[in-house]
Amino acid sequence: MSVTTKAIDLIAVDGDRVTLRVECSAGFYIRALAHDLGERLGTGAHLLSLRRTRSGDVTLDQGLTLDAIERDPACAVRAVIPLSRMLLGLSSVSLTSEGVRHAVHGRDLGPGDTEKGVRPLFAADPEKGSYPFFVRLIDPAGDLVAIAAPKGALGLLHPAVVLM
Repeated sequence: MSVTTKAIDLIAVDGDRVTLRVECSAGFYIRALAHDLGERLGTGAHLLSLRRTRSGDVTLDQGLTLDAIERDPACAVRAVIPLSRMLLGLSSVSLTSEGVRHAVHGRDLGPGDTEKGVRPLFAADPEKGSYPFFVRLIDPAGDLVAIAAPKGALGLLHPAVVLM
């Protein structure tokens, strides 16, 4: 799995403390970045603190404090993001009813399990020269059932994370 960094911004320098803002993909190790920077500078370095402000499509401003939840538990219920609104950055494949049954049992999915077939989705991306790594599997009602990865050259999908 490759990782990417979109931006590393220097926010502040205060004595021997440096504050950075890093926009990166999943799998990027911020602690390793601190270590590597310290090694390159010849000083050593470590994290004093780490604060995640976004994970995928979910941002920190959508979060609730523990105090707010304790004061108003219904507030927490209202703040729950439905699965149908998660991972919207991934491509989606709509499953047939039979495809849903196969997916929840972890079976490989073929064109007969999807509304429009699988092969067109898994043509190589001309810009990236690669296949999509994960796709959302959606049931006929529009709910997220699973996350799948392509399997082999036959256009099959394998449910990697089943949510039902």
